[in-house]
Amino acid sequence: MKTRFILFRRHGVYYCEDTLTRKQSSLKTRNEADARVVLNAKNESYRQTGLNVQIARAYLTASDPAWAQRTWQTPSPDFCRRCRLWISQEPPCIPAVLLGTNGQELRESPHGSHKRRWV
Repeated sequence: MKTRFILFRRHGVYYCEDTLTRKQSSLKTRNEADARVVLNAKNESYRQTGLNVQIARAYLTASDPAWAQRTWQTPSPDFCRRCRLWISQEPPCIPAVLLGTNGQELRESPHGSHKRRWV
């Protein structure tokens, strides 16, 4: 299988190029070992797309064990505070997705277990 990203160096800085789109982006490192780690991660993400979500959950659970038990209602007040800082509103800001009957299921579901669906 051909790799999706290739590595090259320009002026001492490592870059990767997407072989499908030909888009080039800096890896922001001058260390070849670090550049290869990032490049391998990018290539692996395209080889094993189904596994990426499970890996992400494992990292989140390792960094914050309570993450899987919290519901989407937990971060809502933080979003509301940020919204009031950006837009000075008198009524409290409630994200539209959390309102109504469709939002009830999302509010009460844990972060790692909700189904992806349109609300």
